[in-house]
Amino acid sequence: MFVLKLIIGIGAIVLAVKIAKDKSDVIKNEYLYFNGLVNFCDKVLSDLSFKKSKLEYLLNLEFNSKDLNLTLSTFKNEKIIFPAYLSKDEEYLIIDFLTTLGKSDVESQIKNVIAFKKEFIKISNEKYERYTKTNKLFVKLGFVSGLLIFILVI
Repeated sequence: MFVLKLIIGIGAIVLAVKIAKDKSDVIKNEYLYFNGLVNFCDKVLSDLSFKKSKLEYLLNLEFNSKDLNLTLSTFKNEKIIFPAYLSKDEEYLIIDFLTTLGKSDVESQIKNVIAFKKEFIKISNEKYERYTKTNKLFVKLGFVSGLLIFILVI
């Protein structure tokens, strides 16, 4: 009977840490999304200055965020797909950014992209700070709550 309780207790610790890690990963994905947008701005700025590629080419580039890749690839469709963790304000900001691309002369586009890039950097830094503060906390809380269940089971 003791072995069964021991297994249940260890399983509770592992499960609680896994749940905490998953919550931490959501925050990490938020950071990766906006960091990818900063990288996208860099690609657009580089492209506006030199190559002048079609917008479809830029929207199909791959970034380190699967969610961002999905958003960019669905931009030309009627329904843009955003991840659930974005706020409505963040979604509107991204829509505003994407709809300005290719709508004016090169100099105006460069100014717009630089302005949006600054905003994305600000948001990305906030998300990264939140991730670094909460990542270890979530894992520790998960371990402690699992340990508490372990003690209660035994």
